[in-house]
Amino acid sequence: MTQLINISEAVSIAYHGIAVIADNAPQRMNISTISDILKVSQPHLAKVFQILTKHGVLDSSRGPKGGFILRLDPKDITFLMIYEIIEAKITISECPLGRNNCPFRNCIFDKKLTHLSRKIYKTFGEITLSEFLKDVDYRED
Repeated sequence: MTQLINISEAVSIAYHGIAVIADNAPQRMNISTISDILKVSQPHLAKVFQILTKHGVLDSSRGPKGGFILRLDPKDITFLMIYEIIEAKITISECPLGRNNCPFRNCIFDKKLTHLSRKIYKTFGEITLSEFLKDVDYRED
């Protein structure tokens, strides 16, 4: 099914994973437990968490009592922050196709898509992890 806004699997894993960690704070959570809850591969989850740790979102420790905890308060973690850490910094250009020269005298999109992109960008920056935590409820399948 095609969707208008697509979120990569890595971003989804990142956000769901940090939601599980935040929901279980202050207990450290290990990759095995989180991958079982999210039903994702351990290597993919570990790769995503390695990136989040490198960028200061998570703290990790090894050993029997090791695992991951958040380094930041959930109210300070935005969806945009995680999206840009995992994917790349978002740049919004005037042309939705990223072109410098348009074949039309006046843009047929009339900058409507650029305006919409800016709204989405702003909204992603306003959605915090603490808001997501209100709806955290693991399903037993």
